[in-house]
This record gives sequence, C-alpha cells and structure tokens, in this order.
Amino acid sequence: MICPGCNTANRPGVAFCASCGQRLPVAGPADRKGLATAALVLGIISVPLLYVVELSIVMGLAAVVCGVVALVNVKRHPLEYGGKSLAMAGVALGGLIVLLFPVWVTTLGPARVHARIAANESAAVEDVRAVIAAEKRYALGNRDYYDTFDCLTRPQDCIPGYPASGPTIIDAPLAATAVRHGYHYELYLGPAAPSETAGNVSGSSVTCFAYVAVPVKAGITGQRTFCGDETGAVHVGLPGVATAIVRGQCPQGWPTLE
Repeated sequence: MICPGCNTANRPGVAFCASCGQRLPVAGPADRKGLATAALVLGIISVPLLYVVELSIVMGLAAVVCGVVALVNVKRHPLEYGGKSLAMAGVALGGLIVLLFPVWVTTLGPARVHARIAANESAAVEDVRAVIAAEKRYALGNRDYYDTFDCLTRPQDCIPGYPASGPTIIDAPLAATAVRHGYHYELYLGPAAPSETAGNVSGSSVTCFAYVAVPVKAGITGQRTFCGDETGAVHVGLPGVATAIVRGQCPQGWPTLE
C-alpha cells in the first residue's frame, strides 16, 4: 500500500505507514482495478457488435488500450493496482477483434451492402406503388385524368367542385422529388387532357404519367431503376440502362415487376 503522506510502499494489510506512521487507507492491497475491469467489459461488448464492424473495432481498440495501461500499472505498482487477469482477458478479446477486422470487412462488408440495396429497392417499389395509387384516386374525381404533385397534395385548388375541406390525395413527403432511402424520384407527365374538357377538370390534367425511382449511386444505394405508370404496373430497368421517359410513359421493353 502506498502511503498518501510520504509515498512509501508498505506491506499489504498494514494499518500504519512504516516510514511516517500515518494511518493508511482502509482499502486492501491491489484494490484499484478500474481500468482492468473496463478492459474486460469493453472486450466482451465488442464481440456481439461484430455485425456493426466500425463500432466493434472501436470497442476492441479501447479494450486493448485500457488493458495495456492496467497491466503497466500492475507491474509498476503491484501493491496499489490489481486485476491483472481481468486486463489480460480484455486485451485478448479486444486484440482478437482488431486482428479479425480484415476478415470481417471482406465477408460482412458485401453482405451489408447487399442488404442495404435490397432494403432501399423494396422501399422504392413501395413509394412507386403509392404514387400510382394516389394518381388513380385523384383520377376518380378528375374524370379519369392525372395531375401534378401540387394538385394531388391540394386537389381542392385544382379539381372544379372539389370540396374545400376534402382530403388530400397524397402526403407532402411522398410528393417531394428529394432523395429518399438512396433513390431519387421524378414524376413525368404525359400529354395534356383534351381541350374540350376545359372547365370540367383540372387545368393541368394529363392523360398519362410515369413515376421513376433511380438509385443515387448504382450498385451502392440501389441496383435497379423502377418506373410506374397509369396501367398500375411497376417496370424494372436493368442496371446501367439510362431512363428514357417519353410523353409520360415508361420505357418500352422494361419487364414488369411481379
């Protein structure tokens, strides 16, 4: 035990300093094990976090650092610091995590990218189908003609006779063309409604539409391009195929998503 008054190292278990006679702290020998315990805890935590590679590595490195410092303290001040076995276990676990990092990157990395792409594509298809459904609902009150997102958001401003307190057809977030879950969205409108319908339908009515979802980074945020139209079908564009929307219609030849 180190005397807090004169820094003399005393035998474990003594009550008074052999040099100055000052009463020593009540704590027993080698009582300071905080860093050693922290090393073990961090090492244990890093193991179940393997799928979150970045966080697991941080925990592993922290375990190694804490463990090494704890072992140095035990060696230099054996009467004050303890927990050698705890520190060694923490260093072993943390070191194992760090050493296996290249293996996890090569095995888990592609799997994580594939899972993210699958999730993004699934969300993109849901958004495309939601817009198709919204256009269909809007057309029921607009003499079977489709319209812009502005009108779908506020149909009372576009459809003649639509109730001022009537419900919106589509939510504003879905109507935005901003990037969502790795995809960029765009609504392409077809030819305008015939002139003889003027006054009976929205002034911006169209006969058809195409709603397209394109991955922001092909192969990273998404692999396929999706296009939905007034037929109710969702068409799939192959990787690397440029989107060519003509007169509000999905590209011919694109297969239909089952």
